[in-house]
Amino acid sequence: MVEYTVQEGDSLYLIAEKILGDGNRWPEIYAANAEVIGSNPDVIFPNQVLVVGTIEEEPMRLPWGLLVGLAGVGGLLYYKGVF
Repeated sequence: MVEYTVQEGDSLYLIAEKILGDGNRWPEIYAANAEVIGSNPDVIFPNQVLVVGTIEEEPMRLPWGLLVGLAGVGGLLYYKGVF
């Protein structure tokens, strides 16, 4: 999460586009800042400070080759729920 200070001419759509890379994610910003913004998401004011999430990073991948080498094929199949 990052803090963003609203600038003149901003909208939640534009902020979402700038920070999250997709303006259609503006409801996420509104949900996180409803107490600051109030009941109308179309009305925000310069110098309001909003909390905005960042672009989600790709989840860490498990090194399956290493796991197979350490646990053996049977251990990996057990881990994956095969038996």
